[in-house]
Amino acid sequence: MESLTHDHGSASAKSSRRVKTGRRLTTAALTVSLLAGAAAISAPEASAAPRAQSTCHKQNFYNWIETNGARLRTGPSSSYKSRGLLYNGDRMKFSRSCGRWLYGKVLSSTTGLKGYGWVRDDMLYNHNG
Repeated sequence: MESLTHDHGSASAKSSRRVKTGRRLTTAALTVSLLAGAAAISAPEASAAPRAQSTCHKQNFYNWIETNGARLRTGPSSSYKSRGLLYNGDRMKFSRSCGRWLYGKVLSSTTGLKGYGWVRDDMLYNHNG
């Protein structure tokens, strides 16, 4: 009789451990789900970049900056860092456009700025804006 009581207690303990393990797994799954949902809500919209990419086109033309203090940016929007300033008469060769933003190489700059970057099209002579 004593062994039956012992077996019954053992089965009860196993059942209790299964319930606790099940609760822990449920709690962990719920926590992961909530954290993933919070991350998705607080993350910037992932589709913004691909939309900008889908409107990009190859270009091949030269043009001059028509304004003073046009920012040469690291990407096609004002939210990207400025690499420096371009001034009236500075010249660029453009190879790509994304919406109203043009990507190209600085050919001549009054400040000595060199390299590649993005400029908004309304900063150029005869822009289409």
